[in-house]
Amino acid sequence: MAQTYNNLGLVYADKGAWDKAIEFYQKDLAISEQLGDIHGMAQTFGNLGNVYADKGAWDKAIEFYQKDLAISEQLGDIHGMAQTFGNLGLVYADKGAWDKAIEFYQKDLAISEQLGDIHGMAQTFGNLGLVYADKGAWDKAIEFYQNALATFEQLGDIHGMAQTYTNLGSVYLRKGEWDKAIEFYQKSIALKEQLGDVVGLASTWWNLGLVYQKQGKIAQAIELMEKAVAIEKKIGHPDAVKDAEYVARLREAQRTRAD
Repeated sequence: MAQTYNNLGLVYADKGAWDKAIEFYQKDLAISEQLGDIHGMAQTFGNLGNVYADKGAWDKAIEFYQKDLAISEQLGDIHGMAQTFGNLGLVYADKGAWDKAIEFYQKDLAISEQLGDIHGMAQTFGNLGLVYADKGAWDKAIEFYQNALATFEQLGDIHGMAQTYTNLGSVYLRKGEWDKAIEFYQKSIALKEQLGDVVGLASTWWNLGLVYQKQGKIAQAIELMEKAVAIEKKIGHPDAVKDAEYVARLREAQRTRAD
């Protein structure tokens, strides 16, 4: 019964039916507590944290992640601790509490290094890069993205490399270093074309278009943005209409300047 309640919670969480997921996780938790199943309790605390995080209920998510963490520490479950440190980092990042996010990501990273978990290290390097980028600490963000990139290259993880190239492009875009932004976006595009990642291509084409727009290369910007919009329309992306209108305004402005 407990396992099935948990499975139902997972399904409702995947559907985005958060309150139903919570209902079944709470039923699972009650049985785990009744049985004294500490491992089961830790798992369900973590699942409840995930649901509240997805709901945007950050403080509730933190509450359940902390309960999960306490049990993992009690059990000496190093893997569980690393995962929960990472989850806490994600929640604090979503809250905009950058320094707390960094604190938990660093704890996650320390365990991943201790365990020799290369995948975990790569992911956490990337997450630290995202937090420093959100803080506006561009050089620190670049440092961690480069660490992530080196680790993904070591693993041969093309998806990870492509995403990290995109992240580096975005940092250089925000720094106003257009040529570096173009360089990394183009590297990302090459890998995403290799992978057939059309959704990722749309996003990166759009961002590269923004760089060309800032450089005053409007024709190149429009060409790339229209490629992005074509994919957005095809997949039913919620920004398709808004982005198409943006490109139309850009094209009209270009015609006006030409006149």
